[in-house]
Amino acid sequence: MDTYYNPVPHFGYKLALEHSPQLKSVPLRPKDVDDDDPFGPGGCFDLTQLDGLRSSDPPAQFVSYSISKCAGYCRTKGAPFNAITPNFECRCLNVIPAEAARAPDAACGDKGAGAALFYNHADAGEATCRVANVPMEKNSFNFHYNDNHASFDNGVMTIKMEGSNGLRFTTNDGKHMFGMYQVTGKIDKSSGAVTAFYTRSSDDYNTANWGDFSEIDYEFLNGNPSVPSGLWLNSFNKGMSGGERLVKPEEYRTLLGLKEGEDASNTFVTFAFNWQPDQVAWYANGVMLLRRRYDEEVSWKDMKGVGFTRSFRPPNAPQHVTFSMWADQDQERAFGGKLAWDKSPFTSQFKDLRRVLCEAKAAPSNGPAWLYQPQAPTPATPTTEAGPVAPAASPATAAAAASPAAKASPAIQAVQQAQKPKKGL
Repeated sequence: MDTYYNPVPHFGYKLALEHSPQLKSVPLRPKDVDDDDPFGPGGCFDLTQLDGLRSSDPPAQFVSYSISKCAGYCRTKGAPFNAITPNFECRCLNVIPAEAARAPDAACGDKGAGAALFYNHADAGEATCRVANVPMEKNSFNFHYNDNHASFDNGVMTIKMEGSNGLRFTTNDGKHMFGMYQVTGKIDKSSGAVTAFYTRSSDDYNTANWGDFSEIDYEFLNGNPSVPSGLWLNSFNKGMSGGERLVKPEEYRTLLGLKEGEDASNTFVTFAFNWQPDQVAWYANGVMLLRRRYDEEVSWKDMKGVGFTRSFRPPNAPQHVTFSMWADQDQERAFGGKLAWDKSPFTSQFKDLRRVLCEAKAAPSNGPAWLYQPQAPTPATPTTEAGPVAPAASPATAAAAASPAAKASPAIQAVQQAQKPKKGL
């Protein structure tokens, strides 16, 4: 079942109090809810069941007239989601929620214990977002080759490579623009066996025809330039890399709080990336590993030691989820290391493939009644245990920020300009 969201923008913050006619709310919204339904199913979640809340940060305590700041507060921390409780606590979330975390609407009433969840999408005023879970079943995918190298059992997908004979396949429900993509995996750590979870705009892998493809990568490496169980993060826009980043197991073990000896080969880890017009961020178990922002100057060396410096551009073409398992044919200096033939067959496992897709037009909805409160006469500065949060905007300021004429950031303006249809041929 798809769960629909109206996202909160990082500029404008249209989730807010209806202090003026210009201010429109954009709470979570399911696909086929009646217009007179103030909230609808799918928008309320049980806080105790939400994985990936930033446990190191206390919730930010706002009040009714400043809760519109919650989206920006979480976005500055790199969090794709913000959860708001009826007492106006703002919590940041880095993991796409599971169906089991959903709560009945009553839990998000003004005295409930639930939280309304919002996705911080850059095109919030234009789109409605949904969680689109992909069943781990064979008929969910198009296989490019060796479909017999994938098996499915009770929601767990196992893929294998026999010798250097691997496989590649994609989701079969079309390509999508922006959003969040997440899967939980346990990865083979044999030298030379490369497992990959990524999105890509083209299925043509002939290097002579690469052209202007787009891609966002999680590649799991067990050798050159990595050590076993390394994470290789990268993205491509118009066929050009946006900056490679290797995360070694000792680094992510510390970040994720894994035990000594635990890594992605013997422990299921949740991998995700959030793709926006102005940035791309990668996460593991709800911890941000890397964030690249639009126009950020990125310097790196590739596996051959060649240095590059570029201004980062997020991918700008629709893509679909791809899985693959392969070995470099050039074994003299193989990407991922020389293949350990004696360890064949190689196997990796995946489960819980989830996506947040933002393609439907924005839908009008009022959201929980407690989001609409009278203006307080003297706004106070909301605080957390760690200190003050940015002061609340006045109703006039909030309304101006949330109006359709609100000015986008330079990065968003550049992307919007590039996406405008061009006259002529």
